[in-house]
Amino acid sequence: MNDKLIEQILDENAEKWLSINGVVGVGVGQEAGKPCLKIYATSLTPELNKEVPNEIDGYQVVFEITGPFGAL
Repeated sequence: MNDKLIEQILDENAEKWLSINGVVGVGVGQEAGKPCLKIYATSLTPELNKEVPNEIDGYQVVFEITGPFGAL
């Protein structure tokens, strides 16, 4: 059982993750039918791999390469 709600973990880490070069968004998603933390980035960089763990409090962290976001 996870000690924290996934939304709480996202709130605690979002600002730090969004400050990493190339990160364009963060959120909560699903991976293999389970909730996960999503990091949306323009590319998978060594800095991103270094700064973001693969798992936090039992929740998997998933990188999604999206390219830059823009207004429609």
